[in-house]
Amino acid sequence: MEEIVMKACTIRDVAQLAGVSISSVSRYLKDPTSINPIASVAVQDAIKELNYVPNPFAQNLKRENNKVIAILLPDISHDFFAKVCRALEVLFYQNNYLVMICDTDDDPVKERFYIEEMLKNRAAGILIASCGGNSDYLSKVLAENDHIMLYDRIVDGVKANLVCENNQEAGMQLAAHLIGKGHRRFAVVTGNRCSSNTQRRLLGIRQACAQAGVALDERYVFQDVSDRKVVEKVLASLIRDPQAPRCFIACNPRLMDSLVVAANKQHLDVPGQVTLAGFTNDDPRELYGVPVCSMRQDPYQVGMKTGEMMLRMIKNKTKGRTAKQVLLPMRLYE
Repeated sequence: MEEIVMKACTIRDVAQLAGVSISSVSRYLKDPTSINPIASVAVQDAIKELNYVPNPFAQNLKRENNKVIAILLPDISHDFFAKVCRALEVLFYQNNYLVMICDTDDDPVKERFYIEEMLKNRAAGILIASCGGNSDYLSKVLAENDHIMLYDRIVDGVKANLVCENNQEAGMQLAAHLIGKGHRRFAVVTGNRCSSNTQRRLLGIRQACAQAGVALDERYVFQDVSDRKVVEKVLASLIRDPQAPRCFIACNPRLMDSLVVAANKQHLDVPGQVTLAGFTNDDPRELYGVPVCSMRQDPYQVGMKTGEMMLRMIKNKTKGRTAKQVLLPMRLYE
């Protein structure tokens, strides 16, 4: 049996059936009392007969902007971004804005697509945790629009309003704490070397080591590690080497999880045989069954501060003003 595809009706169809102008239907949709009562009844009947559903984006094309806030993020399954979105949704709902989540998969092409679509549809605000591969494009777009900002990730060379955590300072604080505990040799595992957050944390670790006169051996700095099995292999190989460091630092929460799991699988005594340190989204004392030292991120605070800045931007029209960067501190847990 051949499937029948029903074509969605438009405001033009409603106007034609009701025998009124398109502008009359448009006014009715905003306020039914704004047109002649007889015409209002005719439009109402036409809408019911056609099962017409107004397109909120199309309705907003003629407005300066609409009530939609677009949140561009690299991976909604990531616990950090899920919590950031939760904070943003709460704040924007309280201020009568609709949140639209756009998952870019850390893909610069998808990132540009979502930005262009949100600009076309006149989103009230666009929040971007950028993949980092659109620097020139972002510089141009930000210079031309006063309702776009960055969050969580700094993009080098891009002037923008920004809220993120102070990753470099957190890396310095973590390494300095470990050095204060007597550690002098470290193995560092990082994620994607294109991640601005990871690189700033690593830079902070290097700076703390340099200030303390501690050499960070590059043989034990493992970059572009994302797979849990790779973490297990790295840990196993270093444990077999009596000359290798016994203090391990993971530069993001997923790697921290992988490091704890790897130590558990290999039946290592923590902190007897090895010391584990890194970054987490929650209190490590509640996450793991072994003692670890961590800098705790606060995604909810990142979300709230980002949302508050965006609301101020929408209200005050900050285009052309000096870009403001808010760097939030992390808290040390052990």
